[in-house]
Amino acid sequence: MLKTVFYGSLQFWLRERNYIKLMEQNGDMQVLGFCCTDKPEYVNPDDCTAVSHTDLARMPYDYLLVLNRAEEKETIRTLTQTYCIPREKILPFRVLQIPGMTPAVFDEIRKKEWSVLCNNCFAGILFQHLGLRYNSPFKNGWLNCWDVMRLMKDLPHYMALEPVFDHWEEANSPYDQKRFPVFRLDDILLHFNHHTDADAALEEYRRRAKRLNPDRLMAIIVSVSSNVEHAFQEFPAEYPKLCISSAPDHSPDTVWLPADNSLDLQDKANQMARDGVGPVDWVKFLLGRKDFLIRR
Repeated sequence: MLKTVFYGSLQFWLRERNYIKLMEQNGDMQVLGFCCTDKPEYVNPDDCTAVSHTDLARMPYDYLLVLNRAEEKETIRTLTQTYCIPREKILPFRVLQIPGMTPAVFDEIRKKEWSVLCNNCFAGILFQHLGLRYNSPFKNGWLNCWDVMRLMKDLPHYMALEPVFDHWEEANSPYDQKRFPVFRLDDILLHFNHHTDADAALEEYRRRAKRLNPDRLMAIIVSVSSNVEHAFQEFPAEYPKLCISSAPDHSPDTVWLPADNSLDLQDKANQMARDGVGPVDWVKFLLGRKDFLIRR
């Protein structure tokens, strides 16, 4: 059983305590203590062992669970930079509120070290929401959906190449920088739309490309096109693949979202990723199972 320590305000601790006790009773985790951020003097022996910030760096726990969602990023930054807690030991508590998720299940998912092929920001947002490392050189950029399928068909060929600067492109969506670099990888275009510096974009690509593991792949596309959706679903792949589409004649294996246009679909898909909800059993998907769609 994985050992945990909780971190956050007293208000959040008291609000979630019954759910936490239930997880303990079910054998999902062992709670070693609670570090109260706003009332460090709080001690309740019948509730939980009080843990100080000093204790956090030396206690033998598996995960430090962050309760406060509003200040989550700043809290994690403080824990890693000020208190030297390894990032991989910090887990937002909200992740455990995803159906079927426990510390042990999350630990299994984290150790899989998935590498992701995705045409836009959806996968990056999903992995960030879950606190998982995003092992893909295509983060902070977008690709044409057909180019994602070219990668799926011959990934070793493309990953052996060095991206070559092609041109600058002007922003055409709220997700883009005003002017961003586009690189060419053989017949594929990589749009680094979150970058304004071509050299920095290339350096980030090189660094992340070293993490890509072809034996731990998953593919995700978000598209309004019926042709893209059908081609992706028919593409033979041994690894998990997820298609999100607004196409009316979609496959039963596609997550369908109503959308007025491509940008609207991307917004709705990104919100689904942030919330960790939707017609997808995220635990099954991230464990690599193919029966992850929730069919009603």
